Amino acid sequence: MTFTGLWLSFALVDLLGIGLASGIATTPTWAEAYGISSGALIVAGYGGLRGFGKFCAVIVAFGFVRIVFQGPILLLSDVRLWDDMGRQCHDMYGPV
Repeated sequence: MTFTGLWLSFALVDLLGIGLASGIATTPTWAEAYGISSGALIVAGYGGLRGFGKFCAVIVAFGFVRIVFQGPILLLSDVRLWDDMGRQCHDMYGPV
């Protein structure tokens, strides 16, 4: 990825965060949603888009899950890679 691509993605997320944070002070439903959780605030922020807004909130949630579980998933793929390499070495050279 280029610097421009990363900058654009971060800028869009930052603008969304700024909009939601400033909306908490002016929109009572957003303030109530923020009292529940930040995820509820995102869903409330997308609420004006109706069905498409719910779809967008699910996409944001999938992105969060991907970031949280990225480490364990990569660890499991590394373990599998080393296991496969160990089997290949065992087949080629026998037990060490």
